[in-house]
Amino acid sequence: MSEEEKIRAVRTYLEREFPGYAVEDWEEAGKAARCYKISTVGGVHHAVITRAFMETRQVSEIAPSLEEFTLVEHLRELGATRVIVTASGLELEGE
Repeated sequence: MSEEEKIRAVRTYLEREFPGYAVEDWEEAGKAARCYKISTVGGVHHAVITRAFMETRQVSEIAPSLEEFTLVEHLRELGATRVIVTASGLELEGE
């Protein structure tokens, strides 16, 4: 599976969970991660998907893993706090 397919799978998942809102993504400079920014009426949410997460999953496993980790719930509850998705779960930036 290509990295682009995995990046697209994350974007598709976030667009489905935040319908009608803008989802932007970019490679995090100096880190092995891809950042996603979701701009909603209530504010901006940030998810950082680590390369380790992407490398340990097939495209078909990405959305189910993000659901299992409750990424969207964390993004909604934590507002602008960056939520980092690792191979084993979620972390909050600064912890």
